[in-house]
Amino acid sequence: WAASLLLAHLSVSSMAEPEVMNKGGVPYSISNPPGSTKDWIGTPGHYSTNFNTNVKGPVEHFDVYGEVRTKYSQVYWTRNTPINLPPDLVKRFDGKVMAITGYEIDQVTHEGPQTGSTTKGGILGGFSCFPECSGTDKSVPIYHAYNHHYFGWLTGKDSEMYDMDKPIHVPNPSYTGLRSLPNTHGFPTNIVFKENPGGEYRKSYHGYPSGYAQLLHSPTQWVVEPMQIDTHNRKYGINDEVGYQPWFLPKAQQNNMTQLHSGLSPLIECPCSNRISRKVVTSSTILTSGKCPATITSQSECTAAVQALAQVSSSSTINNASRPAGCIMVPDTMKTGEYQAVFNAATSSQSCSTGQGPFTWDGPHNGTAIDCANGGQCLPSDPKFGCTGEFQGQCTWDSPEVALKQCSAYDECQGFFCSTVFSSKLLCFGRSTTVTRRSTTATDQTWTKVYKQAKTLQGEADLGGLVNLS
Repeated sequence: WAASLLLAHLSVSSMAEPEVMNKGGVPYSISNPPGSTKDWIGTPGHYSTNFNTNVKGPVEHFDVYGEVRTKYSQVYWTRNTPINLPPDLVKRFDGKVMAITGYEIDQVTHEGPQTGSTTKGGILGGFSCFPECSGTDKSVPIYHAYNHHYFGWLTGKDSEMYDMDKPIHVPNPSYTGLRSLPNTHGFPTNIVFKENPGGEYRKSYHGYPSGYAQLLHSPTQWVVEPMQIDTHNRKYGINDEVGYQPWFLPKAQQNNMTQLHSGLSPLIECPCSNRISRKVVTSSTILTSGKCPATITSQSECTAAVQALAQVSSSSTINNASRPAGCIMVPDTMKTGEYQAVFNAATSSQSCSTGQGPFTWDGPHNGTAIDCANGGQCLPSDPKFGCTGEFQGQCTWDSPEVALKQCSAYDECQGFFCSTVFSSKLLCFGRSTTVTRRSTTATDQTWTKVYKQAKTLQGEADLGGLVNLS
């Protein structure tokens, strides 16, 4: 149900008579014509809205198309890839000044060629032609695709586009900025065309009085940044002139402020929908103690997880209950800096551990704690650890000095957490994990073991704990 249409700009330069792009229907008119108000003051007369006759001298025109693709209810509000102007015009005005005496805009479907399009896959751009390529164009009614507003820029070779650190908010938000590069000619290097028109943009007259023009030195590209809202009921063709045909609404639009009887889709009220598609990205963490809360389930998944962290020399599947289940990252002793991806398909209760070998203590860290995670990371109150037995189900010691001595002697103990919150005196709680968190009590302290193997990844590391990023 995707729709594809083009915002077509007919730029008229003061230099063959152009056809009016938006002919038929309501005629062009100018603001405040003679006699339009009772207090009108001016010189009576008639001002032509014909782009050919309102300028003394010949005029020529060219077409530029910016591509838009949407699904129903989506808002396309982005800057397209810059569109190259027709090569003949670029060459003709290189080092010279183009005088622009007017322009028109329409939203159309286009069945002809799109020569020189800058669209690449899902990154949309557009194309241009001289003098025109609009023979197959069909206008899209405003009730099928609503243009809330647009920015458009004509840029020259002596200008550059950049992203501003902070957006402008007037007349509409945009991060797009244009600036001139050093030059000696002194003429404008870029022009902005901006409207906040709703449905009026096609019949608003954009012509300048005879003798006036917008000047641009060495024009090269057109940049378009539309805000386009898809209100097209797919039971009808996008070019069908059937009037507004209501369709379903997103839940966010169904409230007591929604205008259901205005003759226009409520989606034009700037809905809180967008073109950002949700994508879940998974990545793996390295565990050097404990067990994986979410294990990797196949050799191919294991290999991909290790490849995301380091170069893989080989991959294999084992079935060994004496080793941690899931994905194991093993340094390759024959290839320095490379790792074997080993998937263990066995059902195993074995924890991942780097407890063999030397370690140092990291601590104390003030204002931190180590959680007990439903008991799974608590060091049990076992006499072999020298626990005081003062806290049910958890091993405690009466001082950091005792905790350092007792915890150092056992691989099961990976760190400890000391606090006065849970007793009238200081208690140090043994933990089988090194994962700390920020504590709301400034006097809380943690110590954790840091193994030489963990620092250099010389040893085995259990890959798991998938992190979902959305």
